[in-house]
Amino acid sequence: MARIPKIFIDSSVLIAGLYSNKGGSAKILKKIAQRKLVGFISPPIIEETKRNIRKKFSLKLLSELEAIVKGLTIQETFEPQDIFEFKPLINIKDLHVLVFAKNSKADFLITLDKKHFKTKKLQEANLPFKILTPREFLSLK
Repeated sequence: MARIPKIFIDSSVLIAGLYSNKGGSAKILKKIAQRKLVGFISPPIIEETKRNIRKKFSLKLLSELEAIVKGLTIQETFEPQDIFEFKPLINIKDLHVLVFAKNSKADFLITLDKKHFKTKKLQEANLPFKILTPREFLSLK
């Protein structure tokens, strides 16, 4: 039996998947719910997602977010030394995403944030996971 891919999802994927059920983000969330993917998230990403939903979208999405989070594994810990490893690679406000992704032992970090995560520095870094958009990830199979 093939190993189920482990993915760490960024808040951008959660929000897009909640907002529209037609895009790649929604397909990824559905595959997690179907147990075809193992999905990881961190407490800071959950809080960031809630904050953005409250600010920009219908509060109905908050209850939908809670249902989705129940199907994800929450990566609560990280190794402090990882901050120093990733600090030269990314903006400080996005640093936690890389640290939690590494510590979840995910195969992929899935994000729609191309500006901050699809940089030459990150593409050339020897990361233990690949950084892909939902579309890129879904096209792998």
